[in-house]
Amino acid sequence: MAILQTQLETAHEKLSNQKEQLKLFGEKFRFEFRNLAQGILDEKTAKFTQVNEEKRKAILDPLKLELVDFRKKWIIRTIRKVKNVSHWAKKCSG
Repeated sequence: MAILQTQLETAHEKLSNQKEQLKLFGEKFRFEFRNLAQGILDEKTAKFTQVNEEKRKAILDPLKLELVDFRKKWIIRTIRKVKNVSHWAKKCSG
């Protein structure tokens, strides 16, 4: 009976050790998975940011140029109108 008791205790101890190892493997696996997932997320985020910036520039840069051109034309027209008004005011008063 003592031999069976010893074998049972040995089996319980072995099982306990195997459970502990399995737990450690699970923790290591979760840690590695988290690191891998974070690396992928960081890489995809950087790529998304880069592509987003490129597309934003492709859309906004031409608009900026058009806006600058529009402002220049508006200023020129405004100056011409002011000159015309001044010219007419001088003719009318003089």
